[in-house]
Amino acid sequence: MSLISHHQHNKILIIEDDPIIALELSLAVEEMGCHVIGIVKNYPDALDVMTHTPADILLCDITLQTKESGIDIVKRIYLKYTPSVIYLSASIDMQTVKLAVETSPCGYLVKSYRYAELFALISLALRQSKISYDDQTTQVLDLGGGYRFRVESGILTNDGSALHITAKERTLLSYLALHPYKVVCFKELEYHIWPNSSMSDSSRRTLIYRLHVKLNYQIIRVLQGNGCCLSAFVSQSV
Repeated sequence: MSLISHHQHNKILIIEDDPIIALELSLAVEEMGCHVIGIVKNYPDALDVMTHTPADILLCDITLQTKESGIDIVKRIYLKYTPSVIYLSASIDMQTVKLAVETSPCGYLVKSYRYAELFALISLALRQSKISYDDQTTQVLDLGGGYRFRVESGILTNDGSALHITAKERTLLSYLALHPYKVVCFKELEYHIWPNSSMSDSSRRTLIYRLHVKLNYQIIRVLQGNGCCLSAFVSQSV
C-alpha cells in the first residue's frame, strides 16, 4: 500500500551499517511509496549521494562502526542541506537521546521498531519536508542593490521591474536561493545546472560573470576553493 502517492518530497537516504536492517528499512519505505536514493555507512558516502540527489529524509542509525556517530554525520550534513531526520538506535540511554534531540529530528526509533511506528514517523517527516520546501519557495529574497528574487517563479526584479535572465541563470539563482545561508560547493552547483554533462570550471565562472555584467551588481559571492553563495547573505554563510 502506497502511503505517499504523488508526493514530491519522498527521497530517502538510509545511513545504516547493518545490511539486513538497511534492506528491511529500504523495503519498508519503498512499500510506503518513498524512493530510496541510497544506503550508506559513513559521512563521505552520504555527502556524495546528497551532492547528486539531495534527500528529503535521512533514516540514520546513531551507532555506526565509524569514528563518527550518526548524530555527528547529521550535524555535518546540516551544514549544506536541511533534510528531515529520523534516528534509529538499539540504545535508549538519556544522554544519547539528548544529543539526538539537539539536532531537531522528526523522531527516534528504538530497534527493533514496529512497522506502524516507522509509518507514523515517515508520514510526519514527509509533512515537515513539504512545509519546509513550501516556506522556502514562497519567499521573496532581498538580494541587495534593489534586486529581489521570487523563489517559486524564478523571477528577478529590480525596483519592481522584472528582468530577463537565461534559463541557466535562473537555475543558478533558484538553487542558491533555496540555500541562502550556506556556501554551495561548485560540484553540487554544476550538477544542478548541467545535470546531463560534465562542465569545466570556466563554464561556471562565465555564467556567474555574465550575470554580474548584465546586472552591474555582484549578486553572487564566489569563495575560491569552497563554493559560492548569495552576496546578501554572505556574512551569515561564512
